[in-house]
Amino acid sequence: MYLGKLVEIAPSEELFLHPSHPYTKGLLSSIPSMDPSQKRAWIEIEGETPSPANPPSGCRFHTRCPAATATCKEVQPDLLQIREGHWTACHSPL
Repeated sequence: MYLGKLVEIAPSEELFLHPSHPYTKGLLSSIPSMDPSQKRAWIEIEGETPSPANPPSGCRFHTRCPAATATCKEVQPDLLQIREGHWTACHSPL
């Protein structure tokens, strides 16, 4: 969930193995590994979080998304099924 909107829904194992929304990927990359020899790629979520009282138009994450397009700025994405039981609200799921 980002600024009050669901961005991805999936069973836990599916979500951890195949995150598709850029926000989900950033959140999951921040989880420390239990194995100090195993390093994860850090995906930094840049920028300031917009005000929840005045969210941006279109996709609420577009101001911080590295994959944002002009469409993202204008059209709020619907939750679309990308796999069985896995839904994401992104115009360009990664």
